[in-house]
Amino acid sequence: MRQQARNAGTTGEGVLWRFALAVYAEPGVKAECLHFQDRQKGDVCLLLAALFLAARGIGVEPGALGRLERAVPWPARLHLRLARGLRKRLPRDGGAGRLRKALLAHELSLERARLARLEAALAPECAGRGDIGPDTALRLLADSLADFYRLDRLHLPATFAAAGRIRARPRGR
Repeated sequence: MRQQARNAGTTGEGVLWRFALAVYAEPGVKAECLHFQDRQKGDVCLLLAALFLAARGIGVEPGALGRLERAVPWPARLHLRLARGLRKRLPRDGGAGRLRKALLAHELSLERARLARLEAALAPECAGRGDIGPDTALRLLADSLADFYRLDRLHLPATFAAAGRIRARPRGR
């Protein structure tokens, strides 16, 4: 995703994709997101979509996270998990390394498609202006994510800080 961040905005990607790339490229975010995904079984695409709203000052409750999660059909979620699981089991070198790289590219395309679906699902919330401010919205989101994933502790300081710095509005606004 870091390489993709350098090219963001050059091929007509959606605003959520550009936001996700910008946040993911910030220092410390990749490690936190991978920990959230691998250790806490969190959905990074869902996290980035919710951060997008919070960065605009739009509050995200646990129920909204559930609605967003359902915006992507379960076969697409399963496909992504299977591709990721297979890739992680392959060695990085030799012929398997080439397959691993191809799976990584496929995984990235699945994430991009997932973010496009999530962006479409965000449209009603994004139509209005955020009314609680980004700082309050990010604090609410942290609580909502912990509740949604039944976590005692959500530790994503670099990710939340990056989302607070990244402008979540489309260019020209």
